[in-house]
Amino acid sequence: MYICKFTDTATVGFSSAVQHIAEIVKRAVEAKKKKQDGLFHAYNLVSHTLTHLVILNSLRVPDIETCHETFQRNHKDTFSWIFQDPNLGFSNWLRQDSGIFWISGIAGSGKTVLMKYIINDLRGSRMLGNCSIVDFFFCRLKSTAQRSMVCLLRTMLLQILEDFRDLIPIAFPKQWGSLERKTPSLESDWTETALWKALLAVTNQNVITGSICLLIDGIDEYYGSCQAVVDLIHTLMTHKSSGMSTKICFSSRPLSVFENGFKGVSTIRLHEHNSRDIAKYVNDRIMSYPITGSLLVSGCTSQTILTELVDAIVKRASGVFLWAKLVMDNIVQRTTNDGILRELLYHASAVPADLQDSFQHLL
Repeated sequence: MYICKFTDTATVGFSSAVQHIAEIVKRAVEAKKKKQDGLFHAYNLVSHTLTHLVILNSLRVPDIETCHETFQRNHKDTFSWIFQDPNLGFSNWLRQDSGIFWISGIAGSGKTVLMKYIINDLRGSRMLGNCSIVDFFFCRLKSTAQRSMVCLLRTMLLQILEDFRDLIPIAFPKQWGSLERKTPSLESDWTETALWKALLAVTNQNVITGSICLLIDGIDEYYGSCQAVVDLIHTLMTHKSSGMSTKICFSSRPLSVFENGFKGVSTIRLHEHNSRDIAKYVNDRIMSYPITGSLLVSGCTSQTILTELVDAIVKRASGVFLWAKLVMDNIVQRTTNDGILRELLYHASAVPADLQDSFQHLL
């Protein structure tokens, strides 16, 4: 179609030609706008992503992640009772939107190993759905700065905001705005006040729907007054919103500050529930010793002696898993003859039941 063939506007076909040209121009303009909108959207997406990363990176605490590599895994087929026994209350706590669960236990009873087992199971099973599973282990941190409230708040916020990135502008509106305007105003050293404000903004908001499951191990290892951690837990429980529900599981020794601060809270005393796990561990260690199986098969020793040995170690351990481990690490190195089980029983009986004394005996 050639526009030059028309002599005037009254020429037949002129109107349709103009309409056709107008349609072509309209499509071209829309295509250009769509392309510009796409570029603008892509720019905003990249800009927001970079802003997310800058803020998240500022919350990271050096060496916190690497300390997780030193965790000892639970022995095979141990601790599953925490999920399976309804009388303990843990499975009920998991089903609730909010609440507190306290894993109390004497020193060496396996609290950290149990907490790691719980975290791995929850993350692997995804049973909590759209939930940020946040963990913090005081007992594996060496420096006082790492065991501080600032470190705890930074680590909690980092994990929550990594899972719910749309909450970053809500948690840190000032920092978000300055980064978006390319006028950075980011904290080099986050203050406890600023971090508390951000955390409460996250838990109080009603825009984003989800849940937070916070698991803190060894709160008795906190550097400072343990009452501060008690207050933190209660504060998070009292600041609820329709957007984000929060529940907390923590472990500690049965100190009076926690006994008083968490009266009426669902609790288990780990050292009163881990005897079967200790027995399983001890039995498996003994059976893994090359000569044990041969002696049992040949009749040189009996299952009765094996049972007697396991029972003796479990009884003397009194719920202290670490004691049983130390004893087994030590005594299996001392046995070389066909009297292995009786010899193990003798050495186990010689180790003091007190954990500190047993360290001195075994060194």
